Amino acid sequence: MERLHIVGRRPLAGEVAVSGSKNAALALLAASLLSDTPVRIAGMPRLGDIATMRQLLQQLGAPVTVDSHDLWHIDPTAADRHQPSETLVRQTRASICLLGPLLATQGRGVIALPGGCNLGHRPVDLHLRGLRALGAQIRFDHGQIIAEAVHLRGTRIYLSGPHGPTVTGTCNVLCAAVKARGETILEGAAREPEVVAVGRFLQAMGAKITGLGGSRLVIEGVQRLAFPLDAAAYHVPPDRIEAATLLVAAA
Repeated sequence: MERLHIVGRRPLAGEVAVSGSKNAALALLAASLLSDTPVRIAGMPRLGDIATMRQLLQQLGAPVTVDSHDLWHIDPTAADRHQPSETLVRQTRASICLLGPLLATQGRGVIALPGGCNLGHRPVDLHLRGLRALGAQIRFDHGQIIAEAVHLRGTRIYLSGPHGPTVTGTCNVLCAAVKARGETILEGAAREPEVVAVGRFLQAMGAKITGLGGSRLVIEGVQRLAFPLDAAAYHVPPDRIEAATLLVAAA
């Protein structure tokens, strides 16, 4: 939307629900590729980036359906492709979050340098630094990131950069580390609620992670992750930025 027309001088009254967190939802959708069973996620926000990520998952071979209760059903069990559409990838920066799960499940991921919203310089070097530390071989070819790994191996990684920790980078490396061999220690990890949400989602599937909410995460790699067939759907946490905006409006 390029233009908003606002008619002011009207009182605000009533109640409004806070939508699910976009950043958490995007990382959760990417992390769903790690499951050996179908995944159910509730509370997805209705946004363009979310629709794009749904298309990306489907291109990778993971069908996504949404039922009448807005419950998302993702089936990653047949996902066997490692290179989503460059056109779609360039529509959202969150597409880089697919790289960690693809390395962990298929040993290869090819992602175009992501596009999406233009909110300043936001490089992906911390993502790649963390994945390289786990044993991935990464190269660039005509605007594509090509990452390959026969085996991911746990190690100690310092993930903060000159501008501080990275939320999506922490989620990306976390998704790769949960299936790496041995123990991984992430120092300088992001502590935001979105990282905690992804970590708890992975724990629900059997990942061994300690330290969520802090800057030091310890991950013990496992061979298999599976969303419990009899468990309730995992719920996307509320969007803290939207909540703060609504609080300001109420004030």
